Amino acid sequence: MNTTISNDRLSVTVSDFGAQLQSIRLDGIERLWQGDEAIWGERSPVIFPFVGRVKNGKYTFRGKEYPSEGPHGFARRSTFALVDSAEDYLTYRLTSSEATKKEYPFDFILDVTYRIEGNTLIQSFTVENTDCEPLYYSCGGHPGFLVPPTDKTVFEDWSLEFAEGETLNQILLDGLFMSRNVVPCKFAKGNVIPLTHAVFDEEAIILTGLKKGMVTLKNNKTAEKVTVDASQFQYLAFWQAMGCDAPYVCVEPWNGLPSDSKDPEDLTVKRDLRILDPQKRETCSVSYTLD
Repeated sequence: MNTTISNDRLSVTVSDFGAQLQSIRLDGIERLWQGDEAIWGERSPVIFPFVGRVKNGKYTFRGKEYPSEGPHGFARRSTFALVDSAEDYLTYRLTSSEATKKEYPFDFILDVTYRIEGNTLIQSFTVENTDCEPLYYSCGGHPGFLVPPTDKTVFEDWSLEFAEGETLNQILLDGLFMSRNVVPCKFAKGNVIPLTHAVFDEEAIILTGLKKGMVTLKNNKTAEKVTVDASQFQYLAFWQAMGCDAPYVCVEPWNGLPSDSKDPEDLTVKRDLRILDPQKRETCSVSYTLD
């Protein structure tokens, strides 16, 4: 089921399947990619409990092996419960179950909240460890923004602009997994990455070490832009499907990384997982301001 919240500028629709955004309309104009199975069928999957892929589709924890289907964990293919709502916010909840424990051996509660304030959408992820042992996880967002949202301009009129003086360091991929190599982003011109479809020929651009965690996806010929405050996240990734000149860019705040290409798939040594103590919770939020 879909539920919509709105004010005089912004309208946001969310599905209980995956707690996934279905629409973001600013002044009546759709700004969220609407999905196309021939290109990329999703719109804004919730990433939990792992960012990216797990090698060979399985991992171990305390000597037991668990399957992990597809990229970005199982939250995106789970049905959430709408547990709280008002005119300006929605909170969806996923709770551990026998089904989740086949893939992930922990008791947890994951709340995903969407709140609108003027022309800003705030997405919050709250993870609660209801288990009796530490919980290993990573999480993040994956919204695809239409670029361009209208036919007035073309993809190449857009860019990613970061804070003045920001150093753009990119973690290189080793196939579909992470390497240990961090280099200056080869697409950057100062604090700007001009967009072309060729920028995404090597999968995602994953940036690390940003001082402010801010980026603006902007049109250089019009006033259209999306300003993202991901300062509560460790990494920012940017992606679109390769080889099809897709009219969107995903801006992905991550608290964690995909699997390392050389490390073993064991949660106790897996790179960049968050570790949450029993009966504790933590929240990280990202905001998207649309113009």
